Amino acid sequence: TYFFTQLGIERSRAQLQSTLLTVVLTLSCVFSTSLMDRLPRRAMLLSFTILQIFSLFAFSMASHFGFPTIATVALFAVMFANGAGVGPVAWCTFPELVPLSHRSSMLSLCFFSRSVLVVGTNFATLPLYDWIGGICFIPVFVIPSIVFLVFVVFYLPETACRETADIMNDLRGKS
Repeated sequence: TYFFTQLGIERSRAQLQSTLLTVVLTLSCVFSTSLMDRLPRRAMLLSFTILQIFSLFAFSMASHFGFPTIATVALFAVMFANGAGVGPVAWCTFPELVPLSHRSSMLSLCFFSRSVLVVGTNFATLPLYDWIGGICFIPVFVIPSIVFLVFVVFYLPETACRETADIMNDLRGKS
């Protein structure tokens, strides 16, 4: 709601749009679960990460330069990409990257890391947005997402319908 009101969108409409963002996120997560067993997870992760990066960049630029309609559409695309691929696929992939005996530790480490990053970005984003505008999303989210994307392209093998040992061999370069 805050970002919408900062774009000059009336408060009641901004609240409605925020609610609709939650609906889009929820529906895209449901959509994702129907795709994960049918499509390669790596391809889903890469495709939706690219969509999320471009959409977040578009939101940053539109927000910074005062184009509320473009910013709104871009933010909806960000939420769709996050719900349909980036979020669910990432949470389903990490347990497949470690042996069964280490999965609960990996889950704990991932939740801890995510919590720290969420708190950090939440505290950084609003002051930065107030200070430099929508452009703040580029160093906080877009650039780290590009680094993640490069890492995934070069190092993450396909994990769907594969044994952990095969995935580990691919990660070690022994395929």
